Parts: sequence; C-alpha cells; structure tokens
Amino acid sequence: MVVSRFYPYSSFTSDRLPVTGGSVTNPVTYDVASTSINLTGSVTAGGVAQANTFVPLAVAAYDGTTLLDEQVLDDGGTSESIMTDGSGDYAAVIYLPAGTDRVVVTPTFGDAPPVEFTPVASPGYTTVPVDIVSTGAGVSLDGSLTVNGAASTGMPVVSVVSFDDGDDGGGLLYVNELQTDDATVTYDPSDGSFTATSGFHASVDFLQVVVTFLEAPTVPYIRTFDVRGQSSPYAITLDIDHSPNRIE
Repeated sequence: MVVSRFYPYSSFTSDRLPVTGGSVTNPVTYDVASTSINLTGSVTAGGVAQANTFVPLAVAAYDGTTLLDEQVLDDGGTSESIMTDGSGDYAAVIYLPAGTDRVVVTPTFGDAPPVEFTPVASPGYTTVPVDIVSTGAGVSLDGSLTVNGAASTGMPVVSVVSFDDGDDGGGLLYVNELQTDDATVTYDPSDGSFTATSGFHASVDFLQVVVTFLEAPTVPYIRTFDVRGQSSPYAITLDIDHSPNRIE
C-alpha cells in the first residue's frame, strides 16, 4: 500500500497493488481523521461591508507554544484566502496539521488585526466566527466648500467612489468602479468649512470625490486621487468654490 502524505492536510489517497494473479477481493477499512476549521464572518472597512472582496490570510497553526506551520496552504499549494459575497460575508474551510490546538489568522486588509482562537479539536472540525474589521480604514475629508466665496445655503452632498486600476497583466489599464459611498458631512454655515468621513473598497487604487452644491445640483465637482502605494486611512483636503460661470 502506498499512502500519500497529507498536503496540505486535506488529501488522502491510497493504492493497493496486487500480490497474486487473478482477481482478489480484500475488504479494507480506512480510518482517516483530519483537523479543520470553518471560518465564517463578515469583512468591513470604515464601517462599510466589503462585497465581492478578496482577502489574503496568513494562517499559523500551533500545538501550545510550538509552531507547527507558519503558513498553512490551500489545496492548490498557495496561501489561504477568502472571498466575500455580495453582502460582505464569507465562509471558508481550512485544513490544519494534526495536533493543532491554537490558530492565529492574520488578514491582509487595512489595519485589521490578527485573530487568535483556541481550542481547536484535533482531530475534529471546529466552527470559528471571525469578523475581519479594519477600524481605521476609512476616508476623512476636510477643507472648504463655498459658493462665490461664501458658505452654501444648504448642505453640500459629498460621495466617494472607489476604483481599481484594472491591471490584469494584459496591457492597457481600464479602471473599474468598485463602489460608491455617501460621506457623512459636518458643515459650518458661517464660513463653508467642512469635515466628512466615508468608507471605501478594500481593493481601491483611485479615490474619486464628488461634490454637489444645492445651488447647482446638476454640476458635480470631481476630484480624483491616486492612492496606490499608500496606506489607509486616507486623509484628503478639498477647497472648492462654486460660481455660476465656473467651468470644471
């Protein structure tokens, strides 16, 4: 009998080689026990659910304080990862080395912290609820939004649009709109100064800020920022003065 090694802890195959000629029936019972966890939860950034978002995970398996595997791999031999659904939720089964009783999951997602959980049944199947939360991964804006140099007569509307760079390795880049978030705006009617906060998509490469004034609801002011290579949270300062004869 030839038995394959558990790699990466989720597969088991065997082959029986005939030792005599002819047809021989030999009942064989295999008792194979595995260790696995079922991660379930949601992914949020800046308080906003991250739909259809890919999040890489570094999964470290321990037996007490002894590190068994610093980077558990999936069935394809690559690092573990999750993909959220349209509501920002996910579920993933991860297989672990025998003897694991403690797991540390570190997501690559904004400032989301590592999550440690114990005990893990080995052998066994343990369901672990893990919400991946990037608390500081938001967009903060400040500056002034005025009309002819004075405060607007109403609250300006601010939204933040997330784009990726569309780079699929095929040459020209065609950006993809990922999501639009309505910013929460605090506006000072005495001088037109403002602060605002917004969520954004975890896969963002470009942030586009869209401002609309009550005096000109069909004339949006659009500013786009390249955030590739930068870390969240993002801070943006805007000074926009609307006038009826202004051309954007």
